[in-house]
Amino acid sequence: IIHGIRHFVPQMIKQGDDCHIVNTSSMASMCTLPFAGIYHMTKHAALALSECLFHELSMMAPQISVSCLCPELVNTGIATSARNRPEELADQNPTEMHAMSMAAITDATANSLHPRALAERVLAAIRNKTFYILPPQDNPWMVTAASRLEDLKLRRNPTFAPPAI
Repeated sequence: IIHGIRHFVPQMIKQGDDCHIVNTSSMASMCTLPFAGIYHMTKHAALALSECLFHELSMMAPQISVSCLCPELVNTGIATSARNRPEELADQNPTEMHAMSMAAITDATANSLHPRALAERVLAAIRNKTFYILPPQDNPWMVTAASRLEDLKLRRNPTFAPPAI
């Protein structure tokens, strides 16, 4: 995201046309779950960077809109993406934890959102200049995010509220 912003935003400003940037984060940017701290950290950072960019461009180049895509589980085959890795870069000694994680991701995404539905959500957000591209309000991930927001509002310790998927 950083390299994309550094490379494309100056060109977008220079051309002066209406443009739209969509950065991809995750619903992991809206909550925290155990055993995924590094993943959540990177997704929180992607959301924060996108929010800052939204404000900066609103002030400096209002013809450029920004959205941040925070999808729930999407059936993309991500758990099998290692199949595309060159053999010399393959993990020769995957850990048991890694195997368990990949199995869990495969199971969780098997009946999840179709990529086309997500693409339609993104296009609607671009058309409407919507910043937060989120799942529907009744989605289990939104319930988890609402729990975190409530924890912050009430200044209470984090609630363990994984999405009921």
